[in-house]
Amino acid sequence: MKDLGTLAGDIDSQAIAVNANGQVVGLSGQINSQSFLWHTNAHGFLFTLDPNGTVISRVTLDALPGSSFSVPYSINNAGQVVGAAYVGAGFRYYDPSGQQSSRPARALLWDGLHRLHDLNSVIPSGSGWVLTEAWAINNAGQIVGTGINPSGQTHAFLVAPMPAPLLSLASSQPNGQFRFTLLGEPGRTYTIQASTNLVTWTTLTNFVSTTGTNQFADATASNLSQRFYRALSP
Repeated sequence: MKDLGTLAGDIDSQAIAVNANGQVVGLSGQINSQSFLWHTNAHGFLFTLDPNGTVISRVTLDALPGSSFSVPYSINNAGQVVGAAYVGAGFRYYDPSGQQSSRPARALLWDGLHRLHDLNSVIPSGSGWVLTEAWAINNAGQIVGTGINPSGQTHAFLVAPMPAPLLSLASSQPNGQFRFTLLGEPGRTYTIQASTNLVTWTTLTNFVSTTGTNQFADATASNLSQRFYRALSP
């Protein structure tokens, strides 16, 4: 068993979800010992673990402006996190049975670079829906949660605002470079990252894809025994 600790300066923490790459999301702050409510200084976190379960990185997830709490509920293997922002004091412990809060809420997505998005900004304007809580995200980027439909009823939703880019046609070149092709969407911004251990990732390049298909060559790959690559998009 491992004590994952808290964000700097905090007293209490609560882990909520973990992915296959050892990334953990949850809340850190202070809990009232009598009411078991989080104080309003609580923050969402993303901790990265090494293979032994030791925390090697602690990131504070941005909160939605104007909210009291922004709570992460799920993380996929690309490091995309979903959750909800609540208005009102004292968010309770997360209830795995799915009990929901009656306070106003907005469904959230933190992308693989930890940037915050209100999921309501990615659905068609004028849809009549208000997405209130995002409960889970899978490795294909599909998000499920709870929202208010145009009739004012609370219904489940499914959205896929983050189509996963594909890295393909990989090959080693005679000069030692490693080359591959990114298959994505025209006009979308992409970040190519590399890692030797699937824990620590280094950004190699950022660019806007004009055609949706882009070739990339890593000139430093010849100096390494192994290297992994991934593409992220905000």
